Amino acid sequence: MKMFINFIVYLIIFLTTVTHTYGSKGNEVYGNESAHHDHGHGEAAIDVTIWTEKVELFMEYESLVKDKISEFVSHLTDLSDFKPIMDARVILETITPSGKNLQASVNAPIRPGIFTPSLTFPESGAYEIKMSVKSNKVTDSLLIKNIVVYDNASSVEHQHLHDEEEREISFLKEQQWMLGLKTGTSTKTTLYESILANAKVVPRSEAIAEITTPIPGKVVFDKDLYKTPIIGDNVIKGQTLAIINPLLPPSSIELNLTQTKERLSKANSDLERARQLYKSGAISFKKLQEAELKYKIEESHHKNLSAKIESYKAPQTYADKNKSHHKSDSNYIYLNSPISGTIVASNFLVGTHIDVHEMLFTVIDLSSIWIEAQVYEHDIPKVLSSSGAAFQIPGYPGEIYPINDETGRLINVGVVVDEETRTVPVIYEVINPDLKLRIGMFLDISIHTSKAINSVAIPQTSILDEGGKYTAYVHVSGESFVKRDITIGITDRGLTEVKSGINPGERVVTEGAYQVKLASMTGSLERGHGHAH
Repeated sequence: MKMFINFIVYLIIFLTTVTHTYGSKGNEVYGNESAHHDHGHGEAAIDVTIWTEKVELFMEYESLVKDKISEFVSHLTDLSDFKPIMDARVILETITPSGKNLQASVNAPIRPGIFTPSLTFPESGAYEIKMSVKSNKVTDSLLIKNIVVYDNASSVEHQHLHDEEEREISFLKEQQWMLGLKTGTSTKTTLYESILANAKVVPRSEAIAEITTPIPGKVVFDKDLYKTPIIGDNVIKGQTLAIINPLLPPSSIELNLTQTKERLSKANSDLERARQLYKSGAISFKKLQEAELKYKIEESHHKNLSAKIESYKAPQTYADKNKSHHKSDSNYIYLNSPISGTIVASNFLVGTHIDVHEMLFTVIDLSSIWIEAQVYEHDIPKVLSSSGAAFQIPGYPGEIYPINDETGRLINVGVVVDEETRTVPVIYEVINPDLKLRIGMFLDISIHTSKAINSVAIPQTSILDEGGKYTAYVHVSGESFVKRDITIGITDRGLTEVKSGINPGERVVTEGAYQVKLASMTGSLERGHGHAH
């Protein structure tokens, strides 16, 4: 159904854009003459295609004759977004064989992306034309070589088309712009064989803290002491998040301190035991994390109560006793954040009574997080020799985030195999790019193995699967494409190895390959265009 709808959309665009078919012979970069390229003037036309890092130029012009005004119909594409260039000034500059400077310019397109500067050549001969493109968005210059100017119309040399091994598909620039077609250059690069796995974003064990009270009390508020935090607020280590007025007398707090000390001792013993069990493979890394978190909570409770007991014992100065807005400070217990991070949960209500270990806030440091992948047991040896990994974030298609020495590191390869899934957790610590990663988010991750190859590669989005036969479309000139059967290999970081069918440096369609395929099915296989400039 989706394919049918796409076909109808393309067919409507095709019928409204194409006036009739015409032939054009494109070459790699420079121009050539096409005997059937009807440009609205009834004469043979020449087309030129040039790609720079910023701009694609597709230029059409009739054979040039001395002393005759010649129009250069120039289709300019901004390669940063593959949209037509707007509101630009286009300048043509050249020098005649005798050394005379010629220049022409236009200050606006006749239609989006289409500029028509004109030159009159006073002498015949070979020329090179420099085109300058100047706009607020893009500035670039291009050199157009092999421009021939003839003495008269009768001396124009016509080239005859010959049979091509590859049949060209015509696809007008206006259609390309409208459909958002994009291209890129095939490159020879290093690819790594990868293990694909599902993964989940989890907080680092030391980067999450639950703020609770060690003793029962009442939540008090004093705007001079602290600012009431809310979910989403960023806090720093040591910042006061809440103040508790204890319901217990000092003697009871001392008893509570003894109990807290016992719980801390037990949590420490449990943590040491968990570390030993983890090393021997008896428990999972997750169980070790839970033991570490429990110890950290008990440690925080013990520190809070210890500080409170010391404040009772410390002698107060005259100034301490006469603080106007801190009348009950000596009775308060301050709950401070043990880490810097973001508040992600809150159960904070001023004036309410809270019990021991009742959670008030959860703080997570999101600057770096863990990505926990589930890898099948038979792939464990490959992970142990891994050279890195890469992942994609939902909602950011086409963006690949590598895990390397600069962006993250491998933390742990699980030692316990899940009995149901036959997988082990593989955990990476990564810097959180612009905080795009959210706790609990599911990701696709590619874990590189030690096997690496150097090969021609193209984006995975360039490849069409036609019943087990893989194809891609090569952009041979501005409005001409050819279909290539390709043999593919491994895929890494969004790039796929091409074993045959594509040469290094060729431009391939990276977005819109299916639309080019539809163009080949509508009868536009003949090398033809139709412009009414």
